[in-house]
Amino acid sequence: MFMQQVLVVFKKLWRYYYDIDPQATTKQTQFYLEMWDSDNEIETNE
Repeated sequence: MFMQQVLVVFKKLWRYYYDIDPQATTKQTQFYLEMWDSDNEIETNE
């Protein structure tokens, strides 16, 4: 439940900031995925 709430907030922020600076928003999205994506974490631990 908590992760769904975080994702909703993240999406809202992403949409807001993408209009301001698409390149920075994309970079931050990649950073977020590298830190929190469970698939990425599994690949790293193998």
